[in-house]
Amino acid sequence: MKTAEEIEKAEEQIKETQQDYNYRIADFSIGELLKKFVLKGEKPNFEDDSISSLVIPEYQRNFIWSKEMQSKFIESLLMGVPIQYLLAFELDDDGNLELLDGVQRLSSVKSFVDNNLILLGLEELDSLNGFTFNYLNTARKRKFLNTQMKLYIIKENTTERIRADIFMRVNEGGKT
Repeated sequence: MKTAEEIEKAEEQIKETQQDYNYRIADFSIGELLKKFVLKGEKPNFEDDSISSLVIPEYQRNFIWSKEMQSKFIESLLMGVPIQYLLAFELDDDGNLELLDGVQRLSSVKSFVDNNLILLGLEELDSLNGFTFNYLNTARKRKFLNTQMKLYIIKENTTERIRADIFMRVNEGGKT
């Protein structure tokens, strides 16, 4: 059993270490995210210079999801399953973003929409096994591209120490 002093000391420590994680939450359609998305090692190539980029930083791991994992994620989106938010750092005043968490998910979506992913191993939507994005009817393609994803954006003025702490906690499960 913890003493009142130990409980009070723990509460004080929590208050002392709490940070102001300056962020905002934005909802983007898959279509909007894909317009911004730049794969690792690629240069932005936007038709409209008013589009800001969402880049994969060099320090991020390479794409590792199997075709089946990608397919299951696409199945979840098609079924309307709530998915984990994406997390990005705001890089500059132009609104360019660096994707911190969600690279595997967004890369899977891009692969599907670009017809580079043939769905396989689906159980709930097994009639979609063997499908690429192009096989979906036009209305379903539009609905898929209009699917909203939440993006937590850590604001540009956040210190490097806080950014590094967020990166470590997201990628190592809070292990310090």
